Amino acid sequence: MKKGTARSTPGERETKARVAQLTALHKTLLDITAQRDLTKLLQAIIRRATRLLKGKSGGLYLCDPEKQACTCAVSYRTSRDYTGSVLRYGEGAAGKVAASGQAQLIDDYRTWEDRAKSFDLEQPFRALLAVPMLWNGQVIGVIDVLREQPFYRMIPARLSACLKQNCQGLQIKEI
Repeated sequence: MKKGTARSTPGERETKARVAQLTALHKTLLDITAQRDLTKLLQAIIRRATRLLKGKSGGLYLCDPEKQACTCAVSYRTSRDYTGSVLRYGEGAAGKVAASGQAQLIDDYRTWEDRAKSFDLEQPFRALLAVPMLWNGQVIGVIDVLREQPFYRMIPARLSACLKQNCQGLQIKEI
């Protein structure tokens, strides 16, 4: 057999994917400890989450439990800039995640009955994964990753584990 022509096995592909995920997590943790600008840090988090999950675009919402609302702090590669958009807890994917603390995996947001009506006119995305950023059991933010093709069902648990690490760094940084 010629050198470089061997095909990788499913186990080798899984190992390579896991290494890529851990590398992305490591880089994000380095950003958290080194970054002094919160906006740039949040941009780096959503950019890496979107790339890691092969998304087209994404958004990062910060939660305000007193107001029962989440505000888009970063709009990454979306059809328009949603920064500053506010969703009430329970409204749309980010609002449902903020209220429940549970990830939402939606194959077609355009037909999902709980979608935020503010997106109905443009219908800017299809598949959506929304995952809570948790700190001490509280939802402090929501990451939305958007793409055309549906996500695999195992992804929310992997991203949630990464976000637990990231949120710990965010809280430490704010102290």
